Amino acid sequence: MEKILQCASCATDLQGAFCSQCGERQLDPELRKIRYLLGDFIEELTSLDGKFIKSFVNLIFIPGRNELNFHRGARVQYLKPITLFLLINIVFVALMPLSDFYVSFVDQKNQIYSPHLLEWIQSTVAASGLSEQVFESQYNQSVKLLARSIIIIGVPFLLPFIVLLFNHQRYFLSDHFVFALNLYGWWMLWMLISWWFSDAIAFLVLNIFEFDLNPGMIFGPIMPLGVVIYLFISIGRMYENSWLLTLLKIPIVLVGLAVSHLIFRYIQLILTMWTV
Repeated sequence: MEKILQCASCATDLQGAFCSQCGERQLDPELRKIRYLLGDFIEELTSLDGKFIKSFVNLIFIPGRNELNFHRGARVQYLKPITLFLLINIVFVALMPLSDFYVSFVDQKNQIYSPHLLEWIQSTVAASGLSEQVFESQYNQSVKLLARSIIIIGVPFLLPFIVLLFNHQRYFLSDHFVFALNLYGWWMLWMLISWWFSDAIAFLVLNIFEFDLNPGMIFGPIMPLGVVIYLFISIGRMYENSWLLTLLKIPIVLVGLAVSHLIFRYIQLILTMWTV
């Protein structure tokens, strides 16, 4: 007897490629390819409505659900992952006054890779015909504009760590890509929330106790703590790992996040030097 497939979103028996109740499409190999995500991007920009709210709430309050829904094929009620990421990116660059994603010209000289690029940096500055002070000023203006549009570059470099840690025949490369994409999106949101919270606490302490508290003293510890909590919940929900296995894998994911961010900074330096 032929097996009757059910819709991943509403559990209705499928009579064809699409669900007659909610319009969800039956998963096939084509839908699991990354190019399918890119192909739907333009369409998603014109139909945000309640999809954004559902996707956003899941990302913030129910880590791992968006990824699990994508893996199961329950996609019609939610924004496509790349669309959600880019919308978060827009919010992030519009509201975050300072950011670890914008690396100044001076700070770029103090990165791990800096000694290997110092001669190239000096020759590029000399070839521009500008003084180092003027070049630095123009660089710092350009990097803020450029960094806003290339944050997604870090995601592919995080992907190998996710694939190696959670490699299993039931998951596809696109599933891991969505997990990495949502991790980066949540990271930006948490950075915003942590900064606002730290600023608010510092303001209250100053006005109530007349003590000038540096917001960075609050932001410093709660930022990584939030990322660890997010990973613990999202890994457990998406990949169904035990709590002990999840705790063992979190440090490796954090290393992957750090490596991908370092590569992002390196690419940011190269691209910005070319634009000045």
